[in-house]
Amino acid sequence: MDIIKINIKTNNQGKAEIKLSELKLSSNSKYTLHYNFAGSDYYNSRVGVLNFTYSNSLNNKIKTILTAKSPTIIKGKKTLISVTLKNSNGKFLANKKIKLVINKKTYTKLTNSKGQAIFKISNLKSGKYNLKLFYEGDKTYLSSKIYKTQTVKNIADLAISKIKRYGNSYKILIKNQGSVSSKKLRLKFSIKLEKKLISVLQ
Repeated sequence: MDIIKINIKTNNQGKAEIKLSELKLSSNSKYTLHYNFAGSDYYNSRVGVLNFTYSNSLNNKIKTILTAKSPTIIKGKKTLISVTLKNSNGKFLANKKIKLVINKKTYTKLTNSKGQAIFKISNLKSGKYNLKLFYEGDKTYLSSKIYKTQTVKNIADLAISKIKRYGNSYKILIKNQGSVSSKKLRLKFSIKLEKKLISVLQ
């Protein structure tokens, strides 16, 4: 068995730490630690033995990667937040629980065969929302998380303010009553024509 000798110093609180993860120890193995303080002009020497089992289960787990898309939506529409979970080798992970935190609420979805989970959230007011998406991991895979932003735009408040007829044509004036600017829109109108019977008196 290899013997590793380490010289360490205490900090201002009298503590000395050893990072076992840097010693390349074998997981689930038993080790014996011998510690020795040689003493000084003011302190007596001290020796001791500590037996422990080293278990680094994280080294045996596979890293995961989360990616997400959160396209901008118009107020009144549902979100289409798409999340994909893969392992470090690029394999899609199916039937894994993904959690989404938005607007102080938590939603949960399982990934499909392509490692995707889609969240359709409704009734969001206009504005920007911070998203936290995370996979908690399991016995095989490590946890992972990602942060995104969901933007919800307000809708323009349009109203017909005036309709004027010019022969067989109509001029329609549409007014924006809100503070949100409107983009180019395609509007559809339905005009009901009424037949009138005119009597001429002679």
